[in-house]
Amino acid sequence: MKKWDSYQTLFEELNNSCVYLVLRNYEKYGNEDWLDIHDDIDFLCEDIEQFINTVGAGYIDLNDKIHMLADIGGNVVRIDIRSVGDGYYDELWQRNMLKNRKKYKDLFVMDDVDYFYSLIYHELYHKNRLDEDYINKLKDISARTGIDFEPERAKEIIDSYMSNLGYRDTGYRSKSLRTEN
Repeated sequence: MKKWDSYQTLFEELNNSCVYLVLRNYEKYGNEDWLDIHDDIDFLCEDIEQFINTVGAGYIDLNDKIHMLADIGGNVVRIDIRSVGDGYYDELWQRNMLKNRKKYKDLFVMDDVDYFYSLIYHELYHKNRLDEDYINKLKDISARTGIDFEPERAKEIIDSYMSNLGYRDTGYRSKSLRTEN
């Protein structure tokens, strides 16, 4: 596993060599408590092999190229790496997320529209719930962008958005939901 002296150094290297973005929970990036609530970094990349090689990520399980480890500033950090076409989100949506990405401090993130709808999708389709911290994020994005958001209408909102853009539910569910059924 490659050792990075800081997040800034890691992101500078990624910015120069990969098409990627941080999927969510980047808002506290740069603060000491950045990973306190969500203890991993979720990435979407165009080319997973290039991304893994650039990061020098360590395997948790050799059969799993999604959940990996990175040594950043002397701390081992879990990173989840999603890639275009992996079924985590609709492939067309993944391509659009990367095409529409924007710079946030040292890293790339989704634009506000993709971020808003991807958070709803992640919560409702991947996890089958809408947690309070995500409701607050969605309200903040809604206020900033003018996108209408009412938590009780979240399913209707995401389904309408996906239908309008031709995105589909990929069927991916979190591991805990797959084992419950």
